[in-house]
Amino acid sequence: ASARCSDRKGPLTEATRWRTAFETASSLWDRLCKEAEHKQAALDAATEVGTAVQKSVDRQRAAVKEVEEALAVQRRVLSKVEVEAARAAQRGREAAEQTRVARGEAQVADDEERNT
Repeated sequence: ASARCSDRKGPLTEATRWRTAFETASSLWDRLCKEAEHKQAALDAATEVGTAVQKSVDRQRAAVKEVEEALAVQRRVLSKVEVEAARAAQRGREAAEQTRVARGEAQVADDEERNT
């Protein structure tokens, strides 16, 4: 009878060991799956952040380009204004010279008229 009892314990003990090993493996598998899901979620979140940052950089580059284009237009306008200012200054100098000449001629004419 004791031989039969030990035989019964053998297969039961072996089955228990297999069940315990299976449960341990299953538990480890579940933990690994959960860890992988968390890592995938973190990766997805990092990807979203990276995409948002890239879009922000793209918008900033576009804004910089617009500012550069506006500055180029302002430079062209300023250049034209400077050219016109130089021309106006030259016309002013020429007009001042003509006025001096005309006053000188008028003074000479007045002096001649007084002397006659």
